[in-house]
Amino acid sequence: MQHSQRAGRGFTLIEVMIVVVVVGVLLMVALPSYQQQVLKTKRSVAKSTLEALRVRQEQFFVNNRRYATDLTTLGYATSPYAIDEEGEPVAVGSTARIYTISITGASATEFTLKADAQLGQAKDGNCKTLTLSHTGNRGASPGSAGDCW
Repeated sequence: MQHSQRAGRGFTLIEVMIVVVVVGVLLMVALPSYQQQVLKTKRSVAKSTLEALRVRQEQFFVNNRRYATDLTTLGYATSPYAIDEEGEPVAVGSTARIYTISITGASATEFTLKADAQLGQAKDGNCKTLTLSHTGNRGASPGSAGDCW
């Protein structure tokens, strides 16, 4: 019984190079899409945080007949404060922070909540800053709210 000589030789250099090129092309196509999805997922954490903070402000208004002008009045340790990708508060200087959360333009009758992208999340193109007002108006900069919310 004769075995083919090719059976025991393995892969040729050409075959290996073709596989490397195919894998490279797949990575070039898939990686940017994956990175955008990761940024979008982290953005949803900031949006949820802003919505929860808005509810907290409304409850404060019901109890005190005015809005809180800073986050410490609402029970947060610092104003502004930072969140990680789980939405948990972290130190403003933490390397785990993805957004800093603050209240801007606050008075007894109005407020705007703001989430500023930090560190790697700052690559989130047109959605670097998300805002939510006391009237429920949503904003984003430098892009539009429709693309970010």
